[in-house]
Formats: sequence, structure tokens, C-alpha cells
Amino acid sequence: MAEQQKFREIDHSSDIAVEVYGSTLGELFNSAFEGLLFLALDKGNDKSRKKESGKKKIQLEASSPEELLVDFLNEILFLINAENIMIQSGKVTVKENYLEADLSISRDSAEKYIKQEIKAATYHNLDIIRRRSSFKATVFFDT
Repeated sequence: MAEQQKFREIDHSSDIAVEVYGSTLGELFNSAFEGLLFLALDKGNDKSRKKESGKKKIQLEASSPEELLVDFLNEILFLINAENIMIQSGKVTVKENYLEADLSISRDSAEKYIKQEIKAATYHNLDIIRRRSSFKATVFFDT
């Protein structure tokens, strides 16, 4: 069975964006996380970079799912850009307006693998849409 599409990059005149999907709110946040890593980092195929060297936990609470999504993605960008942490993978759990993310990180500095500098996730046109059996959102990033 083919894997369902989790995200796709959207062409936009000045910034970049991803349209993200999930059958649950948690899956939507995981798709947004994967989309951000895809846009920001060039992880390549070098096995030395894929070696996990630690874990990082993020816990956030917000007044809405949209605020929680923007706060979470901006926390990921802070880890990459300010703390120079190379994020390998992660698992995001969302319950209402509370998020917990367990990240696998490596010893490598993120700055060596920056594909595109992304400054922030924004609220521009952000709306998490719930359909019958899925969620969808478009997230714009300032570059």
C-alpha cells in the first residue's frame, strides 16, 4: 500500500510554504515538522550524520491549534538556527492545545546542513481545516 502524502511545498512569490496533511491533529503536526526539516536541512545520505547522539523533549501549550503549530515550528527553527542542533527525526503528540515532541538529535552542527535559511513560521493564511477523516493546513515561513 502506498504511503499517504504528508506534505507538499507550495510556490509563493516571496516566502516558502508547505501544505500539510494528517488523519489526526497529531499526524498533521508530524507532517508539518517533516516538511520544515525537508525545507530547512539537507540531511543527505551520509550515515555518520544519521547517528543519533541524544534526545530533546519539547512541551508546549497554546490557546488554539494554530498557535500551537506556529509555536512548535518556531521552536524547531530556534533549535536549528540559534542552538545549532541537528535534528534527525522526531515524534509529535498533540492533545487539544498541548504538544509534546520527542526529538532525536545528532552531534553534528546544523549550520553545516542548512539548505535554506528559514526565519520563522507565520500566521499568514494559517487555518487548520478539519474534514471528515483528515486535517489540512498551509504553513508559510519567512525566509
